[in-house]
Amino acid sequence: MAFDESDYVSAELLSTRPQAVDTVDIPYPEVDTPPLLVRLVLTLFIDEQGRVARVRAEDAGLPAAWARAAASAFEPARFTPGRRDGHAVKARIRIEVSFDARSTSVVQAPSAGQFSGSHEEQVDRARGLTSFPDRPDHQ
Repeated sequence: MAFDESDYVSAELLSTRPQAVDTVDIPYPEVDTPPLLVRLVLTLFIDEQGRVARVRAEDAGLPAAWARAAASAFEPARFTPGRRDGHAVKARIRIEVSFDARSTSVVQAPSAGQFSGSHEEQVDRARGLTSFPDRPDHQ
């Protein structure tokens, strides 16, 4: 059976967005000459139980090593499910992950308790990870 992205409710239509249960550690990819900064936008498809069903990198032009590192870190992650009208639903959220060559240690995507900012736009300023709803200005 093919994966149907249309089954997943966009973040802007959720009353409660999915949140990572634990911190997601994203290892810095091992490459010969890393660029100074790589920003990667991912769409996470999270089912009603909070499992990541699919990870999609939004920019096909980025080096594959970064997309693989982020996707393999998020695939086993657990989330609180997205909710709409009080019911757990399949949800899709977009996040931005930044890899900085000046700090090639593990990038950490924050857990639910570590996000700061509004419900719609949550930013972990210390680690450079941004989560934002599906909006035309971020697509």
